[in-house]
Amino acid sequence: DDRSNLVPLVNQDARNVQLKAVGKEGKGFVVLRSLGVVESIEVFLYKLKPDTVYDVYAGSHATPVGSFRTNAMGMANGTMIGPEQAAGAITVKESGGAAVLISQLPE
Repeated sequence: DDRSNLVPLVNQDARNVQLKAVGKEGKGFVVLRSLGVVESIEVFLYKLKPDTVYDVYAGSHATPVGSFRTNAMGMANGTMIGPEQAAGAITVKESGGAAVLISQLPE
């Protein structure tokens, strides 16, 4: 039987991670979900500069796993899906600038 080695995917419990401001402004949180061979990172950002692009970095990734433009109220959200994205800290940087939000992931 070709299906004998297949097992159902288990959507493990989501991990909620608070993002803390590096400076004075900004708040956010991340919801991480393991989807088997890929992971989902849902990012919710608020109290940031309006109409500004922010890049989200995960772990040791040298390039952003996602980028968002805040609305007129300084809020943005979105989902990124990919292989092993969420190992290590989540860092949010203003595009071309310094970190504004950061959090260490729970073990």
